[in-house]
Amino acid sequence: FSATMSMKIRKFAESALVEPVVVNVGRAGAANLDVIQEVEYVKQEAKIVYLLECLQKTAPPVLVFCENKADVDDIHEYLLLKGVEAVAIHGGMDQTEREYSIDSFKGQSKDVL
Repeated sequence: FSATMSMKIRKFAESALVEPVVVNVGRAGAANLDVIQEVEYVKQEAKIVYLLECLQKTAPPVLVFCENKADVDDIHEYLLLKGVEAVAIHGGMDQTEREYSIDSFKGQSKDVL
């Protein structure tokens, strides 16, 4: 189905499928050992400025996750205004835009996705 399934979808799948099989690659819920994860607690009003500070100290490529499409668009616009080579992707974009973002990031012409 997907890399992740919500509990609601998982329960539906279990009730609708006959002998479903779950395939996990690696340890479910565990990060790849090559990935560095850090947690910083930042006040809401300081987050976007702090993100820019973090990007200035971090070598590309960098993935930034947002809570919703509007946040993706706002942060993408802010980063572009600050001169960051960034692209965005979310479900509200058309396929051509999404492919451009992925290709640019994978091709290393953009530093932040």
